[in-house]
Amino acid sequence: MSPSESQKRLSRLLALVPYLIANPGVTYDEVCRAFGSDRATLDKDLNVLWMCGLPPYDPFALIDVERDDDRITVSSADFFRRPVSLTVAEARALLSALAILGDLGEEEASLSRLVRKVAEALGGLAPRESIGFVTDDTGESPAFGPLKSAIDSHEIVEISYYSASRDATGTRRIDPYRLVNVGGHWYVAAYCHSAESVRLFRLDRIETASGTGDVFEPLDLPDLSSYEDGILYQPSPSDRVARVEFSPSAARCAVETWPDSAPERHEDGPVTLSIPYAHETWLIKQLLPYGPDARITEPADLISAYLRTLSELEERYRP
Repeated sequence: MSPSESQKRLSRLLALVPYLIANPGVTYDEVCRAFGSDRATLDKDLNVLWMCGLPPYDPFALIDVERDDDRITVSSADFFRRPVSLTVAEARALLSALAILGDLGEEEASLSRLVRKVAEALGGLAPRESIGFVTDDTGESPAFGPLKSAIDSHEIVEISYYSASRDATGTRRIDPYRLVNVGGHWYVAAYCHSAESVRLFRLDRIETASGTGDVFEPLDLPDLSSYEDGILYQPSPSDRVARVEFSPSAARCAVETWPDSAPERHEDGPVTLSIPYAHETWLIKQLLPYGPDARITEPADLISAYLRTLSELEERYRP
């Protein structure tokens, strides 16, 4: 199964399990109608659930699926009872799609209620001023063309860029050197005037890119071979280092994610990594998916920030 097919199946299962828990004994036909699926696909998805659960993944911690010729009942899956929430990007995309639908006649009242609920869920977040649609198969960002021209003409570019590590959008002046594709995403390797060093900017996070009319003097091109090999993070002298202990079940994945983090293996199976980071928000986002399998041992302020994040998440998802 390709990565894209696996991702689609995961999305289906995350929506399917809460529905099945809320509707024990539901028929195959009802599920297929609700999810726009067919019997063969549904059977394959249900077969996957037999292997899903929580650590230590013994028979008592796996999801139980009961099926007869026509009905489905799922149990031992209360940790998936709450439906998945929309991200901000997904909610905005949904609002945009609903607006495109326009007048639906008799369904207009239901549509209006749905639009109102999604808008309320977004709260006070400011809507985007415009929405862009890609109508070709190139997958190029709107910034691709301007950046390519600026690289050819050695023009300094001003970009509005969303920084995932800071969770904020800001303006940068950059000297673009080269466009590189890593893992299916386009990046521009550029000298950042704010950071005073070469940085990698992901194109789909660049909201606007415009030439300044100023020309930069090309310097010796930095070594980009690590970027092209898929290694995006480049440590700097100002980085801090976190000590994180991973459980035996998570150790292999953690070492593969941070191969240069000087792993220290313990006799009973865990591994401790020394992970460099520039912004604690970025590292916290990387560690959250590990759950209890990752334990920060230092520094103390990172531990406090991690605990605050957990508390905020618990409050957000509390029924």
